Amino acid sequence: MADVTIQGFQKFYGSVEVIPPLDLEIRTGEFVVLVGPSGSGKSTLLRMIAGLEKIDAGTVSIDGEDITGRDPGDRDMAMVFQSYALYPHMTVAENMTFALRMRGTGDAVIRERLTEALRMLSLEGYENRKPAQLSGGQRQRVAMGRAIVRQPRVFLFDEPLSNLDAKLRARTRLELRELHDRLGATSIFVTHDQIEAMTMADRIVLLDHGRIQQIGSPREIYEEPRNRFVASFIGSPEINLLEGSLHVDGDTIIFNGLTLPGRKAEMPTGGEYTLGIRPEAFDVSAEPLAGTAPLAIRAVEYTGSDVFVFGTIDAGPLTVKLPAEGHSLRDGIGAGTIIHVRPRAEGWHLFDRSGQRVVKT
Repeated sequence: MADVTIQGFQKFYGSVEVIPPLDLEIRTGEFVVLVGPSGSGKSTLLRMIAGLEKIDAGTVSIDGEDITGRDPGDRDMAMVFQSYALYPHMTVAENMTFALRMRGTGDAVIRERLTEALRMLSLEGYENRKPAQLSGGQRQRVAMGRAIVRQPRVFLFDEPLSNLDAKLRARTRLELRELHDRLGATSIFVTHDQIEAMTMADRIVLLDHGRIQQIGSPREIYEEPRNRFVASFIGSPEINLLEGSLHVDGDTIIFNGLTLPGRKAEMPTGGEYTLGIRPEAFDVSAEPLAGTAPLAIRAVEYTGSDVFVFGTIDAGPLTVKLPAEGHSLRDGIGAGTIIHVRPRAEGWHLFDRSGQRVVKT
């Protein structure tokens, strides 16, 4: 187990600064997910930690020991790449255990670790095959197994699940998390998939253009987004964002004609803002009720567990999530019909023109 401390990390490609000065503390045994859109710097940051990318400024330490100048192989880290990077002339078992044999690990330990990794990754029976005889998903699982058998102090994962099919991806996600908990190793996982981030992380580090936008637990990131970027990146379907004018009259808060429930003592009295409302944060009725707004439906999507309604209110376009079971409206709506929606008091956020969230009290 190991603490990983990053201080003042900075990276340039030529004259372009891709990682502005960045500090990050990853605690012993923590599973931290670096997430962000393409070009956000998450893979570059991971490779800097691993020693695969030159650090133009700053340091990285493990348990207080500066390892910035060490070669990648001397950092007690194991990395799983997005590409497979397997030896084509070696079998699955040989690929997975090569590093252990180079370090002189005993045969009994190698067999034990190999057996566990093969089981966890559903590769039993494939140990004597070579990479050319495997599917793309199986090759990526071999690459993951190569890191797993080493049992390093720090695991580094660079989008390792991207080549797996949906069912195997979900199962491997769970098994990776279980492995992490069993070994107690510190894990840093890079993905662009916010579902992976939300389901696997102890803490999420959300990046944009090399800058940390927010660090927090999945619940904190989702329920208390620091800014508009965080709110819009995390969540599926995406949060509703409406542009318009805020008006506060006593305890009544109105945004572009939409009444927002809940007394907010420290709210601004007016001005231009962006209103964010999660699709699930609405009360819905067939008839108008106090504080509801009519929603003209354009489309309805049934996903099995949920129903998503896409429509428009006076304030702008809106997506509303209904439970697939137990809601009286789910069977009687469609394009061209009208329902009535009302934001819940705890379900909306206000962002100023700089994109920062105005904290509700």
